[in-house]
Amino acid sequence: MNALKKTLVAGSLICSGVVAQASEYLPMSVNDHKVFKVNEREIVVEVTDFSGDNWKKYSNYMGRSEQWIWSSKDSQKIFWYNNEGGAQLLVDFNHAVGTEYLVDIDGCTNSARIEDKQYQAVTEAGTFDNSILLVFNGDCYDAGLASAAFAPGIGLVAYAQQSIIGPVTTEMVRAQVDGISYPLFDGIEVSSQFPSGRTLSNVQEYVSAYLTITNYSKEKEVFNFNTSQQFDIEIHDINGEVVNKWSADRRFMTALTSVEILPGASHKFGGQIKLVDVNGKALQVGSYTIRVELKGSNQPVSSAFEAIPFAAESPLYIDQKVSAFN
Repeated sequence: MNALKKTLVAGSLICSGVVAQASEYLPMSVNDHKVFKVNEREIVVEVTDFSGDNWKKYSNYMGRSEQWIWSSKDSQKIFWYNNEGGAQLLVDFNHAVGTEYLVDIDGCTNSARIEDKQYQAVTEAGTFDNSILLVFNGDCYDAGLASAAFAPGIGLVAYAQQSIIGPVTTEMVRAQVDGISYPLFDGIEVSSQFPSGRTLSNVQEYVSAYLTITNYSKEKEVFNFNTSQQFDIEIHDINGEVVNKWSADRRFMTALTSVEILPGASHKFGGQIKLVDVNGKALQVGSYTIRVELKGSNQPVSSAFEAIPFAAESPLYIDQKVSAFN
């Protein structure tokens, strides 16, 4: 079965009011993921476990691995599972600027304060207006949290930690949350279609990945490609290494091609990729990432600006069906 996901595209990368469910500050589910970057290191954030309707375990949350977080149904209240083994209120987004909370997060951070409720969080994944900025204080000058920014509809988009050289910021660079992929660009909606759930490699030989570009602008959009190849699909292992690529055994003409998408029209890019590695061996059971990306852009061929990739990715869980006779 495939999961259909949508990307709202806004050219200025300003996300205020664009995303639905503006009251949610912890909207991630088991099908979502975020990628943060600090210096040159990327940190993948996923929901790895849950308990009831409100507790979720995150692979990483504000620098802490395998962290349990509780949130109210509207995500206005967030509780943190602290060092003492208890639930502690981290923030209530309904409270006014200046509200302070006593916290025990990492042995260094002991208080959190709502500093701004109209904060503009600037990240590689977009500029998020009307964010809420938390500022932290503690006893350690070279460790602990310094600040965190939460954007409506997507939640945590950046946080800073104290260090011996001052606060070091970790920011979101891309994500797929609640069916929306980030970053966002103007006038275009991108739907991504991926496998959902577990893929049984001894039952099916291929999986599919597609991007559908819909033009909501008043002018036609022209996507230009340097060759006859218009897209590629990759499967990455848990370390981020490419283990298979759709284009690996294909040849493409070295000729400029283009696709025109009229106002209100759509065009679908993508296809199937085999569940094997580059040597043709079946992929082992485990967690992977599948990514589909356009090999061109809607900028003119002669444009001096760097092309922004139209791409999406999703977790891929490979398993095998166990025979009843084994």
